[in-house]
Amino acid sequence: MTLPKYTNTNLMIQYLIKIELSLDRIRYTKLPKNYHEKVVQDLHISEIMHLSMLVGEPIGLDEAERVYLGKVLPSARSKHLLYSNYRNALEFAKNYDPRHFVRPSSELILHLNKLVSNRLSEDWESGRFRNFSEKPVPFYDDWYKLRDYYTSVNFEQYFDELLDLLINRPNRIQPTIRYALILYEIIDKAPLLIANQLTSIALLVTLSKEKEFDQYATFPIVKAIQFISKEIVEAYKLSKSRRDVTPFIEAFLYAMSIQIREQEDIYTNTLENKVKKHGDLKDKLNNRQIKALDHLEHTKSVTREEYSKMMGVSFMTAYRDLQDLLIQGFIEQMGVGRGTHYLIKGSPDEEMEDKNTDKEKLEVFSDLD
Repeated sequence: MTLPKYTNTNLMIQYLIKIELSLDRIRYTKLPKNYHEKVVQDLHISEIMHLSMLVGEPIGLDEAERVYLGKVLPSARSKHLLYSNYRNALEFAKNYDPRHFVRPSSELILHLNKLVSNRLSEDWESGRFRNFSEKPVPFYDDWYKLRDYYTSVNFEQYFDELLDLLINRPNRIQPTIRYALILYEIIDKAPLLIANQLTSIALLVTLSKEKEFDQYATFPIVKAIQFISKEIVEAYKLSKSRRDVTPFIEAFLYAMSIQIREQEDIYTNTLENKVKKHGDLKDKLNNRQIKALDHLEHTKSVTREEYSKMMGVSFMTAYRDLQDLLIQGFIEQMGVGRGTHYLIKGSPDEEMEDKNTDKEKLEVFSDLD
């Protein structure tokens, strides 16, 4: 088998260096188990949200979290079926080991296709390659119109050989370039009857887990593709017209370098701003208060009632916890009476409220029930 033609350009090398440096920093950023699990969970939730944006049916981060945790409401299960399927593919990728399952091959592609297309169509359409006369189903696939539908390729043989050459055999091709080549070939051939786009994404996440390139299956392929969704189409068209996939690989590496760098920042910021800081906080605060500070880093504010419900404590305990944080200078109080809420000290919301009001801030107790 002959691989698609490409050239290692200086631009590609620059992106590869950035990717490798970020991956090394992620590998050597040692987080406690609970923090690490939370980071991985958040990254997977983000991927589900960006998948919804990619297929044109966006859901919020809170809905993506419910999908990931398997807590989708019965009334929303049909709406979120696609994302629940992808969650199942992520779980498979996290546990994938070619020593105990099929090695990278057409069989692996078909297995992933069954996972991501489950109940999206008729059973006979899922988990198989299409034949010469069949056009791929266009649902959930914005690459549909790019393909030459009626190809004479034997898909099973073709992708067996492709994955064997790029993944199973020793070679000197950098992993991210291998993934770009595989993605290009699936876009170009559309070998499956349904869910080609989603299956290609699940395949790359699964392959990235192999050989410990990304042992936690947090390869941000969805976010990267969604980040350059228009550009990657143009790069594909250019590569197709030139019969040289260099532009496509460059676009893919660019997006991956950006997104993996963002993941690096998440890991290092968690270490510096949570792990190390919380080590000092344990001497000053209880676990509820530490959790509240974490919560306030991601939300604008919290009220006493919200704190009470979130922590499962009485209203009086919520007041004492928040008052203690206030006295120690960790948070600021805004509003009065039942409008009282709390922000991280020095947050942009606090500064904006200071500019927009001349009211004196009072520490009140009289509104307690």
